Amino acid sequence: MWRTNQHFRGDDREWRQAQGGNSSFDVGEGVMQINGFTMPSWRRECLASAKIHVVYDPCISSVSGGGLFAVLAIQDHRAKCIVFRSEPFVSRLVSEVRRKREPMTMPRELTFERILVIKLRLIGDVLLSTPVFAALRERFPKAHIAACVSAGTGGILDGDPNVTEIISGTVGARESGKVGKELGIARKIRRGRFDLVLDLTTSDRSAILTRLSGARRRIGYTSHKGFWGRSASYTSRVAAVRDEHMVLKHCRILEPLGIRVESPKLVFPVSVENRAAVANLLPEGKAFFQVHPVSRIAKKNWPLTFFAETVNAIAAARGWVPVITGSNDPQEKAEIVSLKKMLRGQMVDLSGRVSLKELGAVSERAKFFLGVDTAPMHIAAAVGAPVAAFFGPSSEQLWAPWCEKKLVLSREELDCRLPCKNKHGCQTIHCLREFTPEVVWPRVEKFLNGL
Repeated sequence: MWRTNQHFRGDDREWRQAQGGNSSFDVGEGVMQINGFTMPSWRRECLASAKIHVVYDPCISSVSGGGLFAVLAIQDHRAKCIVFRSEPFVSRLVSEVRRKREPMTMPRELTFERILVIKLRLIGDVLLSTPVFAALRERFPKAHIAACVSAGTGGILDGDPNVTEIISGTVGARESGKVGKELGIARKIRRGRFDLVLDLTTSDRSAILTRLSGARRRIGYTSHKGFWGRSASYTSRVAAVRDEHMVLKHCRILEPLGIRVESPKLVFPVSVENRAAVANLLPEGKAFFQVHPVSRIAKKNWPLTFFAETVNAIAAARGWVPVITGSNDPQEKAEIVSLKKMLRGQMVDLSGRVSLKELGAVSERAKFFLGVDTAPMHIAAAVGAPVAAFFGPSSEQLWAPWCEKKLVLSREELDCRLPCKNKHGCQTIHCLREFTPEVVWPRVEKFLNGL
């Protein structure tokens, strides 16, 4: 719980800074000047001997519509009640104070039985939201916690002990959906009778689903984009911090509930069955490193000739076998075929042959992951593998691998990056195409020496 660090003394009306701890001030004549309060029904003669303790607690303040509230103490007794910006409540409180008896109470901590988290993006985005589910489960251990995700992304949450239900089938992030399908998802959410909805997506579609959920608490991000009145979809909004990593941005949405995640960790359980499924596919008795050279977004790809030269150098210097991973997308498989023609020595191609969970089993056994900014990079980070990843048009500030042992390979010196000034129209992509192995290899070698 965050406490204000300002004192007000009603006798001299001077503000002074406090170094921390509890903050209180004499009421006296200053009661009408407390910033943010509307208390026309306060009667100073009733409260002249009382002290007001100003506190901000998001969990409780959200009930009153946000902002400051106060805990009132009679003379030297401990706090006995909470004062909101509600004139009827304040009037009743004053009446209780005048009679010198215990006023009405408010629950210290709100509870929720059915919680929905909406993340309508791609697989990697959903994985980066898993610390939110873990924090909710820790605070509300008996709650039903559901996830509403885009079609084809729910598999990333399979086996997550913090997720009770997965609502998928919503149109994917880059697909044009049909109104009927969207309404079907909205009806399913409505029937879920959720009392808390967290919207991690920041889109018009997610805002509409949040509003139609009927939940009494609906929390989203402050945004100046979207349809008029979009902010009315939420009962509380959180301001995102510029250039903040997505994991931290996701966790920030919990602040109105009084939940702070100190050390968020990605959750991606890998089962015994997943490990057994890949055991016979990996090099027997030899160390290997994972190579994931292709993203579905082609502008995020490092040139294949550069990849081949670097992979060959690692294999020769370390004696490790490269294990290539990728999806079964025809374009991606064609790229991998081209790469394999340039590699020397033993290699293993697992592209299109393993599931997401089995991919995690491969990553956790690898010496390290070398690849581009894509969902498998986040999977490798989630299972604890050291990760070296290339970033060009995408921002490492937002999407860097969330793990302890990582190497971000990017051209920090370019002023057209962070953020990319022409992400959709750039034809040169010199942030990657001019990022040669001669520059990359010393960084990779230093990283591997430190493992």
